[in-house]
Amino acid sequence: MGPLTSTLYRGLVVPLIRMGLFVLAPFNEKLARRRRDESRLLQQAKDRLAFETRPRVWFHAASMGELEQLIPVIEQLRASFAEVCIVSTCTSASGREHAARQACIDHALYLPVDQPRAMSELIDIIRPSVVVIDRYDLWPVMISILHHRRIVTMLVNATMPSTGRNVVLRTFTRRLYRMIDTVIAVSQQDAHDLAILLGREIEWKPDTRMDRILQRRDAALRAPRELPPWHGHTLVLGSTWPADEALLLEAWRGVSAGDWRLVIVPHEPTARAVSAIEQRIPCRRLSEITLDELVSASPHIVVDSVGKLLQLYAAADAAYVGGGFGVGVHSLAEPAGFGIPVACGPAIERSRDARGLMQ
Repeated sequence: MGPLTSTLYRGLVVPLIRMGLFVLAPFNEKLARRRRDESRLLQQAKDRLAFETRPRVWFHAASMGELEQLIPVIEQLRASFAEVCIVSTCTSASGREHAARQACIDHALYLPVDQPRAMSELIDIIRPSVVVIDRYDLWPVMISILHHRRIVTMLVNATMPSTGRNVVLRTFTRRLYRMIDTVIAVSQQDAHDLAILLGREIEWKPDTRMDRILQRRDAALRAPRELPPWHGHTLVLGSTWPADEALLLEAWRGVSAGDWRLVIVPHEPTARAVSAIEQRIPCRRLSEITLDELVSASPHIVVDSVGKLLQLYAAADAAYVGGGFGVGVHSLAEPAGFGIPVACGPAIERSRDARGLMQ
């Protein structure tokens, strides 16, 4: 980073991030879990890694979705080099908790706020031989320390960042990406755009996310069913936000569709989110249903836990994917992998899946 950019980033942006985490944690369950567990997990890893003799590879992803894209890479590494220690970091609580459930990952930690002391401590604890980052989650202080310590750093599934097209931030982005030893783009177009930005040839490989989706699809088709029997059709509303629910559930009440069952999967199935759905439409919580019970007065189901969505898509006749009336639509590739009709809201500008399926 240039001196001015570095000063602004370290003196303004990072303190604002820290303040935001501190202020919002009492009101956000995920941030509260991160605040509660981060130091404890780091100390546990420090104690255990002190006696670790295997070479260490550090994988980083922003959240659960990006971590899923790294799973095929980690599994292939494990298959080729059994004697390797895999450490993962995630920014989000859901991502770190998902990593902790993966047999192929030895240590699952949070990525700390991007400050020199915190990042240096993390790198000292992990002592990686190689660092692999998914897609876009590059933190300037972290990358700078890795670069100056000459630790090999790779960016996989890379896309052309929007900051690389911004007149003000283009130089900052170029300097940041040039500290990465190997950049592997997710498409030929991204490789072309990144090559222009960085002034060097960029290789591209197909998106590992598709490998993972196919793996999980096949596993979901083999897995025991999650839903009780139903004589009609099933429409899964996946990763919904309040804006999706307000529109769809209000419209549903005016439709005569007696042979259709709704399965509503909120993006964050907190008690408040589940309760809000129950107030909009008569439904049962998935955790309270036995798979062999008869259909109750209302066949509709709200999912009150995480990790079920792909298996629910496997049982669906059609799917709606949330986010398209607000933050941006979530992954359409997952339900599309089952060959069912898929719909979403209009906010698809950031979704390659949506644009590709429309073509």
